[in-house]
Amino acid sequence: MKTTTYLKLSACIALVAALSATALSMRQKQNHSPIVMKTPSVFPQIPYRAADTAEIRKLDSVLLTLPLDAPAMTIEGTADLHDPSNSSNDQKDTRFVFAKEGHKYFYRFGSEESINSDKIFVGINYQTKAVFTGLSKELIRINLVDRGQLQSMLREGGFYLNINREGAREIFTLSSDTNPFCRIYQLTFDKTSKSIKSVFNSIPDEKFAADRSKDRTVRINFSTITTVAVLTKYPQTKEVLDEQGKLRGRFAGFKLVKL
Repeated sequence: MKTTTYLKLSACIALVAALSATALSMRQKQNHSPIVMKTPSVFPQIPYRAADTAEIRKLDSVLLTLPLDAPAMTIEGTADLHDPSNSSNDQKDTRFVFAKEGHKYFYRFGSEESINSDKIFVGINYQTKAVFTGLSKELIRINLVDRGQLQSMLREGGFYLNINREGAREIFTLSSDTNPFCRIYQLTFDKTSKSIKSVFNSIPDEKFAADRSKDRTVRINFSTITTVAVLTKYPQTKEVLDEQGKLRGRFAGFKLVKL
């Protein structure tokens, strides 16, 4: 199966890549209205110093509030994706849900769903009416920013750290005018609910690195982050395939693709 990836996401936005990888691999090009997104422009430039270790620890503690290593978790929200080089890749307020329990998981991004059970994997594209099935897949480890990578970005990657406070919210911004893979990495944390509310990335275009208007941008807004997952509330593989591996019920008219 040919994989189509509409945003080349670097390690600094591995969360978005991991949440989107399965569904985007099945995605067909679609026409969407271009999205006009506000890209943060100028941030106070705070170079890394030894004294900034406390600020790094603060960001690190915020990153740890996302329970990526928990045995079970559910993350819900919306995503905005903007690719100036190809507006057909754009997404606006696209809803997603990611729920996992052990190696089992359910993932929905827009019109695509992925179900991973004990033995089989099922991917569904409702827009193209296609079902992809194969052996159970190992869940990709999700990271916002690895702790070691965070310090490397500040010390060696030409990044600057800035922390703004707006009421109960803290906005952490890593910015760089020289890094070819990530211009801005911004995370908003709510101190009242003690949860991450959004992640924003701006990725320079390889051919027009100096032109911010060409940046590809990704914004993830989180509405739910919890260490509880009730996978039975989502579609099950047995609702899609019968015991012989044939499509059943409302999926009977879909195209079946074996991976």
